[in-house]
Order: sequence, then C-alpha cells, then structure tokens
Amino acid sequence: MLVLDVLFVFAQRFRPNTASTYTALALTYHLMAQFDKAINLYHKALGIAADDTLTAEMLERALKDAAEHSLAYGPRL
Repeated sequence: MLVLDVLFVFAQRFRPNTASTYTALALTYHLMAQFDKAINLYHKALGIAADDTLTAEMLERALKDAAEHSLAYGPRL
C-alpha cells in the first residue's frame, strides 16, 4: 500500500465521502501516470459532486493522457 493510500484512508475518516479528497488523490495518480487509478477516482468524485467542473476537466485530460500513453507505449499487461 502506498503512502498515498494510507493518507487517503486517514482523510476519509475525518471527512468521509468528500469529492475533493477523491479528486486530490486522482490528480496525484494522474501525475504519476497511473491513469486507471486516476480515472476511477475522478469518477468517484463526480459521483459525489457531479457539478464539479475541475474534476470533470481533469477526468477528460486523464482519458486523453491514457489514450496517448497507450499509443506511445502500448497497452499495459
């Protein structure tokens, strides 16, 4: 388990089901090029706060980045 995952669990205990917590963790995974995790977390955040335009935009970018990464490096096995 990554330190990020531990911190996420800690944050969820204080503010459960907070969209910004999911978005922050998603952004971190996005920057680490772990697109599957990022996309899943962006979706969870939007499930809580569907009107969050920042998260929606970041999800769109993550999908684009994942597609470009797959074209450049091939699919992950």
